[in-house]
Amino acid sequence: RKLQDIIKIIAKEASMDKKIAQNQYRYAYYGDLRDELEYIYQNVNQRLTLKSVADKLFVSKSNLSSQFHLLMGMGFKKYIDTLKIGKSIEILLTTDSTISNISEHLGFSSSSTYSKMFKSYMDITPNEYRNLSKFNKCIMLNPEPLVGGMAQEVKEVILNYIDHYKNHLTDVIHIDEDKFEIPKLFQTVIQINTYTEMKLVFLEGIFKTLLNKNSQVVFFIMPSILKSKNTMSEEEKFTIIKTIIESDLKIAFNINDIETTYYVEEAFMNVIRQLSPNEINHHNNYEVHFVFDLSLMEIRTIYRMILKLHNIMLNVKLGLNITCLFDKPSVFKSLVSQIKRLKFDSLIIDNANLSSPYLMGESDELLLKNILHFKNLKQVINELDIEQEKLIFLNVENHKLLNNKERDLSNSAPLIYKTLSALYHNFDGFGLNIFDNHQTFNAMHLYDKNGFKTTLGLILEKFIEYVSKPKYENSYYSIFDIENYYCLVIYDWRVIESETIMSNFEDSQVYINFKNNVLNDKYLILIETLDENSGNINHLISKELRDKYEWNPSLLSKIDNYLKPAIEIKEHNFSNNSLNINVTFNALYIIKIGKK
Repeated sequence: RKLQDIIKIIAKEASMDKKIAQNQYRYAYYGDLRDELEYIYQNVNQRLTLKSVADKLFVSKSNLSSQFHLLMGMGFKKYIDTLKIGKSIEILLTTDSTISNISEHLGFSSSSTYSKMFKSYMDITPNEYRNLSKFNKCIMLNPEPLVGGMAQEVKEVILNYIDHYKNHLTDVIHIDEDKFEIPKLFQTVIQINTYTEMKLVFLEGIFKTLLNKNSQVVFFIMPSILKSKNTMSEEEKFTIIKTIIESDLKIAFNINDIETTYYVEEAFMNVIRQLSPNEINHHNNYEVHFVFDLSLMEIRTIYRMILKLHNIMLNVKLGLNITCLFDKPSVFKSLVSQIKRLKFDSLIIDNANLSSPYLMGESDELLLKNILHFKNLKQVINELDIEQEKLIFLNVENHKLLNNKERDLSNSAPLIYKTLSALYHNFDGFGLNIFDNHQTFNAMHLYDKNGFKTTLGLILEKFIEYVSKPKYENSYYSIFDIENYYCLVIYDWRVIESETIMSNFEDSQVYINFKNNVLNDKYLILIETLDENSGNINHLISKELRDKYEWNPSLLSKIDNYLKPAIEIKEHNFSNNSLNINVTFNALYIIKIGKK
């Protein structure tokens, strides 16, 4: 009986839940230390000191040191030493590298320092360890041979538990999850940087691809609308405004003086006067957002301008660009109470105009997942006491993959989804460019500079649709509560961990089933896949070729028709087994299972 209990414990401990494995790999179990541990692991071959790590990740040395003792049960230096020794054992056993090369590779000051440290941990030198037999490497084990019928008994019990855990999957996603997070209003701000882009969006109809009945999309005209007089005919201006009103669009303008507000009002009223009373009543859900910039005007000047807008005959919302507060929060903190009293509909943080993107200083060598904690931004938000305000984060940087600079955020479906999710949890809206516009700031964009749609351009429409739905979120998947079908989004977590594009990663297996066995039945399933081949412009046309030629709109439109997710429709009987999804590297899957 005791033998069976022992084997049962071993079997239970040895069965690994995939979700737990991923969390451990991401150091999620260590709470506040997870970023530091991931950074250390990624840079284990560097010379790491308490000061260098603290400075790189913007934390205090004393806090970092105490966290290691509290959460890891050891000091910072001991943790680094054990990690390096562990890494050196791997190199000793899998390569022919010399002790000197291993020492240099792992950032030791000399080979003798490395050898002494190795011996202090292992009681033998690195060379002696390398020359041990496999048996002798297990120096902590004292095997005891089984005698008589014990061997057969142990074998039978072990095989029984192997069969048990093979047939009881521990990594199943239950699609009938019912613990949903209530959605919040979340704005998507489409930044329009030129008058040419403005014409394409409203006159060529690009805006239609970004809207659904619940969407919170704002089109932000970034250049001065007053200067459009010289680049846009009266007919074009009239048609654009008529489109905005009739399509119930939300449009924002930068306001640097009161004349701009009068110009916008008159332009809109010129269209409204030509509508019938019935048309006016039917199309009265448009919004005009006036955005003031605190770096260009004093708060009292802005207040006086707002007073003059009380009688304006448009559906107006007010926003304030507070980016300047973030570079000198202590200087401007006294303004916060005045800002709150004015009750702006939104407060805007423009990443492009911060002293450094995300206030991170040098972030080129950080994984995107580390940047997306918004540590420094949130610190200032808390210092200014504006965390309860409606905060919109403009110009999300188009991050270059750390280990593949040829690829970027706008064309990696898992990284896009991770970014949008992080923005949702930290802000009340975010802004991105309609077209790639390197002249101003390298922001996420829906189309590249040649007019080709990015993977983000494909995903954003789905994100806008789903962001208004109740959601259950896990480490590598989300389940949305939709009336007619179960909706599951799964994304590959490995590209988030490494930011490289490699072909030698094996598929990872994910299983989908119902928690409630009563629901097990045959279902019709639609699976959309976005990966390196499907929904990725780099697979259709190389960047070199896209940059070499000029592409007319007609041809771009035809190419867009080929830039789609791969779609598979199948039937699956969940009564027989779980639905198995092979997750390939850098892939995202949208799985819809029709409800009965």
